[in-house]
Amino acid sequence: MLGFSAAGLFAVTLAVIHLLRWLMLQVGARVVSPNFPEVILAEEITRLLVGGPLWFIFWRWAGRLFERGDEDERESALRKFYLYGAVFVSTVSVVANGAGILAGVLRRVLSLPPEGNIRGPLPIIIVAGVVWAYHALVLKDDAHKITEAPRQAGVRRLYLYLIAFVGLCAVLTGIAGILTVWLQSLQSHFGMGLREALAMYTAALISGFPVWLIPWLQTQKETRQPDLLGAQARQSLVRKLYIY
Repeated sequence: MLGFSAAGLFAVTLAVIHLLRWLMLQVGARVVSPNFPEVILAEEITRLLVGGPLWFIFWRWAGRLFERGDEDERESALRKFYLYGAVFVSTVSVVANGAGILAGVLRRVLSLPPEGNIRGPLPIIIVAGVVWAYHALVLKDDAHKITEAPRQAGVRRLYLYLIAFVGLCAVLTGIAGILTVWLQSLQSHFGMGLREALAMYTAALISGFPVWLIPWLQTQKETRQPDLLGAQARQSLVRKLYIY
């Protein structure tokens, strides 16, 4: 059920991104990079018409089981995995493409020629942001209706540490890159190549820092609880893997 729902969600998301990009291409200059993905309107409409009902039917089916009080559904770790998986993928998409736009802004600040086209990443940010917000609201609503089962808590911890790991990688990459640029600038002229690298690494640092900090603080708050949930959080395998 959730597998078909995920397939439909992927098709709808991809179709809406491409259709939104096509609409943006109808406004303003039509000059784009040769690597810019071509949008074929008929294909995207077909994808939307197939994926939309596929996602809606199976997701509503799962929702009715949950609302009806089905214990298997309410205690399902797979439902949590589906929801957190959707949030994780959309979060990474928003942050990665947001970093690309931020790097473009920093290029202008550093007097570098513009590179790329905002109509590439912007539709991804908009659509992924909507997917992120919707599934985050579903998770919040679920939390109000049920007590979290141990396996569901494990899925949530896996999501938080994965997000923190992605953010930490971006932060460390940004710091290491900025230090490298600074050291190289001491030996040579701060030319275009170093300025381009500085824009890229600074964007990675700025975009990655909140992605690491917010979930890390959430996990730390959970481990400080004196109850059984706190003990499970402190002893969880995924936490030990992350720290090691």
